[in-house]
Amino acid sequence: MIYFLSVLYIAGILLSTYLMARTEELRTRRGIYGYFGFITIGFLISLILIGALDVSGDSARRILVFAYLYVIPFMMLIGYKLLGFIKVYKRWQMIILGIVGLFNLMIFGYLLLFIFTILFYYMVQA
Repeated sequence: MIYFLSVLYIAGILLSTYLMARTEELRTRRGIYGYFGFITIGFLISLILIGALDVSGDSARRILVFAYLYVIPFMMLIGYKLLGFIKVYKRWQMIILGIVGLFNLMIFGYLLLFIFTILFYYMVQA
């Protein structure tokens, strides 16, 4: 069950990244897809190596590194798209929406980091 949830989590991040970046300029879109594709491949290779070589003593640090490499750029992409949506409002409305959006991004980011760490830490320990 933990493997299914982990695959579902990564697929959800990749699918939402694709949906957010599909309307961007071609060079930006290629950069976003390339970054998340490269990180996904690196993360899967490291999970296989951790499982095969049984080097689970340092696995929590590796998982946290990949969590930051996934979640922080994902939050930056969401923030970039959020800024595009709030540009049509008046100045005071933009400030309020920006502050509320920032707080929501912080909460969502911490939640994603927690889920990522818990899912993959238990997957490596199993």
